[in-house]
Amino acid sequence: MTLVMAVACTDGFVMAADSEETVGDVKRYAHKLIGIEDPFQLVIASFGNSSGAFSCADLIRTKLEKSLPIVKAEEAIRTGLMKHYETYPATQGSEFGLLIGIRDEAGNSKLWRAENAQLVPITDFWCDGSGHVIATPICRSLFPYRMCVAVTHHLVTQVMRQGRRAAYVGGDIHTWSVRNSLESQGYFPVSSKNPLYLWGAEELLFAAIRDSLHGHTMRRDSALQALTTHIQDLSLFVSAPHQSQGVSLRTIDATEDSPHLMR
Repeated sequence: MTLVMAVACTDGFVMAADSEETVGDVKRYAHKLIGIEDPFQLVIASFGNSSGAFSCADLIRTKLEKSLPIVKAEEAIRTGLMKHYETYPATQGSEFGLLIGIRDEAGNSKLWRAENAQLVPITDFWCDGSGHVIATPICRSLFPYRMCVAVTHHLVTQVMRQGRRAAYVGGDIHTWSVRNSLESQGYFPVSSKNPLYLWGAEELLFAAIRDSLHGHTMRRDSALQALTTHIQDLSLFVSAPHQSQGVSLRTIDATEDSPHLMR
């Protein structure tokens, strides 16, 4: 199953995609997140028919080889989409979709979703692919308003992990974040020992509430102490700068059989 995501932030955007493609009964590794990083930032996530998606994405990249302001870039993307569908009209089984994010040289950014020849702005978040049935309800709770890129990067990765566990989304998780300015909140790492680390604080809080209702004061106090330690650890992570402090950050959350882990 496929899951791609795009989330608008206060200071940029975050995009993510899985990396498994199914062709008949065969599953294979696929790059569903591609882009350009110089002199501007372009990120494209694809889902559906891979040959059509990659062909259209390459055509859009060609149209955007020169740095353009957001308004001109949007026109170029629409032109690329129309050109693709003029050349390859949509037929049964050829359907695909793209999520597109751009940051121009002036530090302005915008997200769109493209299905068929339609280009629609994304103002908060968008999840697509078969895994969206898991991801979309989670995102509604996580992103009622925009947050900074540095924080959203980790939350998006966590949502993708949940999709991998609950919706059989396959392969590695690729997350690509773009900040509008180097003055934005810096990127920071979180615990790599526990892949569900960010969900743990909520469970500790629920445990403390349950124990309070049942009158288990010792267990309640233990859960509250663990919650306090957990939040303090998160605060330390936020204050610890990531190795990468450029405009963009790309991370891979690899599965055990990932080619990224093979030696």
